[in-house]
Amino acid sequence: FEAMGKNIFYLGSAGMGETCKLVNNFLHILNLAVLSEGIALARRVGLETETLINVVRVSSGGSWAVQNWDLVQELVKEYCEGKKGPLWLGMQKDMALVLKMAKDVGQLVPIAGLCSQLDVFRFFPGVERSFYDYGLSVK
Repeated sequence: FEAMGKNIFYLGSAGMGETCKLVNNFLHILNLAVLSEGIALARRVGLETETLINVVRVSSGGSWAVQNWDLVQELVKEYCEGKKGPLWLGMQKDMALVLKMAKDVGQLVPIAGLCSQLDVFRFFPGVERSFYDYGLSVK
């Protein structure tokens, strides 16, 4: 395994790797939604997006999405063009699987339920239209 990566974790019985991956992706998707709203609020009160990102990168609000801002902007660019690329489709699939997993084990995940209905990129800079405007659904 060391030849394949530097971070190796034993997660338990068969299937726990997939479960961990789903929860990790779920947290990332929620983070994108919150980041989108934070940027929208910052812009509304006059704070430049790049300034906010630079501060958040080294502060408590930091995340993978902030650390990899250039990649996130590429996803947003695809979004603005009305494209549903593999990453976007993967996020939809993962949210559906997370909601099913939570239902199967009786775990309430109200924020996940709300986020699954949101257009998580809607408030990012440069986004003038939502997937809903293109006649596409998030689910």
